[in-house]
Amino acid sequence: MEAGIKFHCHWQTQPIGYPSELATLNHWRSQLLARNLIGVSDGIGFGNISLRIDTSEAFLISATSTGSLSVLTERDVSLVYRYDLKENEIWCKGEARASSESPSHAAIYQVSSEYAAVVHVHHKELWLRGREQWPTSDAHATYGSPEMAVSIQELLRSGRGSSRLPIVMGGHQDGLLAFGEDLASAAGVILDALSSLE
Repeated sequence: MEAGIKFHCHWQTQPIGYPSELATLNHWRSQLLARNLIGVSDGIGFGNISLRIDTSEAFLISATSTGSLSVLTERDVSLVYRYDLKENEIWCKGEARASSESPSHAAIYQVSSEYAAVVHVHHKELWLRGREQWPTSDAHATYGSPEMAVSIQELLRSGRGSSRLPIVMGGHQDGLLAFGEDLASAAGVILDALSSLE
């Protein structure tokens, strides 16, 4: 669950635009939301979605505390345009702060320019099953921490992580990540895994 932002956030409050990217985020987010992979539990939002902007390391991400929203507007997303994972710092623009999971998304984008979309969802059964079958980050690395970012990058750089499989966030109860060349691919990994349970 998103219990709060752990990184140092350099936030510029300003409109950011990107209407076509926002429409794409909403399209795939609505499918995850409909399956309770993104939402709210006990008053705390969970799950988020992001999309790389052009070929840069910048990305558009759902803002913190947006799990209860059925549709995101420009006010509900943030542009992360710089990050220092080692120092646990994020620079973002928008009318809301970037999600608490921004470092995990940034960790994936930093590994390869081929990764252009990331989804972070929660699902208890997939998380429990996945720990036995899928790449899993360090169980001692909590959400939104530098240790989580490092663990995710180690999985990817070692070849244990793959865009064809979810990453189980070992230190983040029920949390899973998926990524790919676009949001259709990233969300598809999660939706396919969910279908396998049914």
